[in-house]
Amino acid sequence: MTKSLATYFPEHFLPIYAAEHLRRFVTLLGGEAETDAPAWRNNRRLLELVRSHEEFRNGTEQEVMHFLYAHFDPRSRQRTIWKIAPGERDRMREECRDGGFICIGWDEPGDLGQYQNDTELKQALDAHRPRSSGGEV
Repeated sequence: MTKSLATYFPEHFLPIYAAEHLRRFVTLLGGEAETDAPAWRNNRRLLELVRSHEEFRNGTEQEVMHFLYAHFDPRSRQRTIWKIAPGERDRMREECRDGGFICIGWDEPGDLGQYQNDTELKQALDAHRPRSSGGEV
């Protein structure tokens, strides 16, 4: 229903239709999402919130939707970013880049591709992680 309303009345609805996404965006913009309300109602609430923020005033509904998904996409999982330096003082960077692989500088865990899932990999890394007082791993 929300998609139809947004198609026929684009000035009154944002092109965001999933109820879960609407609730998340309403909350992110400081509103209170109605958990039992139909999606179109939270869509209207989101549009009100968007229009109350100076940053969005000159944006089209499509631009607002693209911004929200680009920066706060509810479909993406929490990302974990690991900073690595292949080899001591990053000495193996070229070899890794040219070979299309990464290494962690210690041999004990073996080929990291052998682990079936993140849990196995984490356990192996934790078991073999070198300890140093300098803060480097």
